[in-house]
Amino acid sequence: CQSGISGDMTLAALLDVGASLDKVQSGIESLGISVNLTTETTSRKGFRGLKLLIEHKPESGHRSLLDILNLIRRGRLSN
Repeated sequence: CQSGISGDMTLAALLDVGASLDKVQSGIESLGISVNLTTETTSRKGFRGLKLLIEHKPESGHRSLLDILNLIRRGRLSN
């Protein structure tokens, strides 16, 4: 990657090599965040890949680091 890779691209690549979309979705839901993840196969310049689509409701405001850490602590995520 000439200029890096984004989070959705990283997750799509991990899903493409076998990570479970259902487990990722369950982990996010355990944080109390309402999102819907779907994937679609795409092809660009002869390369096939997986594209991750993330649908979520608009949020009112930003989360602080403390808010994010509390979400993670409450979630059902493995180490």
